[in-house]
Amino acid sequence: MVSSPHEAMHRYFRDSPENIDQVFRRVGFKSFPDIAGTEDLSGDVTIFKPAQRQADSVLRVRTTAGDEFVLIFESQRRPDDEKLTRWPQYITSLHDRHGVPVILVVICHDEATAEWASKAIVVETEFWTSIMAYPLVLGPHNVPLPEGPVSEADLALAVLGAVTHGTERRVAGILEPLAATLYKADEATRKKYSLVVQLALVEPSAAELWRNLMYFITVDEEALRENPVYSKVVERIEAKAEAEGVAESVLDILEERQVEIADVQRERILAVHDREMLRRWLRAAMHVGSVDELFD
Repeated sequence: MVSSPHEAMHRYFRDSPENIDQVFRRVGFKSFPDIAGTEDLSGDVTIFKPAQRQADSVLRVRTTAGDEFVLIFESQRRPDDEKLTRWPQYITSLHDRHGVPVILVVICHDEATAEWASKAIVVETEFWTSIMAYPLVLGPHNVPLPEGPVSEADLALAVLGAVTHGTERRVAGILEPLAATLYKADEATRKKYSLVVQLALVEPSAAELWRNLMYFITVDEEALRENPVYSKVVERIEAKAEAEGVAESVLDILEERQVEIADVQRERILAVHDREMLRRWLRAAMHVGSVDELFD
């Protein structure tokens, strides 16, 4: 079974290619070109029969200037010297197949693995160098973990920050501001990013907090079951929701955000038993300025 952080890392770029150029420039690759479009080439990277290799995600990219290149996205959980053989094969095979430059991007969620992956891969003897391959590495060392509110413009980078820092306890500090911004996004974006973050969070308390914040966003439950803390988190959250009720959760969020609630408004919320309406109110409670906005 594929691990959850692994799944989150390759889902991030495969499912959100529109963010590639801005994310790379924001983390320090200032000359990364503007992207006009992408083509998903993910799947088997065949080298020689019967040998076969499979990269996580592969995209063919077209820039606004008309240039094309291929991006290979690999998630890496730990140093693995076998990859030092595979990765140059991925690059040369795709270069041969598509006839355009190929860039290997390795996404890590700990600094030791990022440092290992950043080293050049060299195939050489004492008298000749045949191949030198340089992975482009994204990880905790160059992807920032946001502090404070998350703007809509910074949403994609904040999600990548949660992915690359998913094993750290301090990642919990950005989850509430990230959720508040995510609730303002369109439904497709909410579902996509809520799942990516949930899959990436290995630290149990952070995973539970995020699951609580995202409880009323429908996500891919089957994929979530790949997360090692998923079952326990769901049991606790569902038990809490059943005990306290969804209406109380709406009030809790409003009170936490210091939105003033009149007694008559409190009674109106508690009197509702329509689950779909409560779901809408719970989402809206993350950003409304007054209870009246909730009822609009």
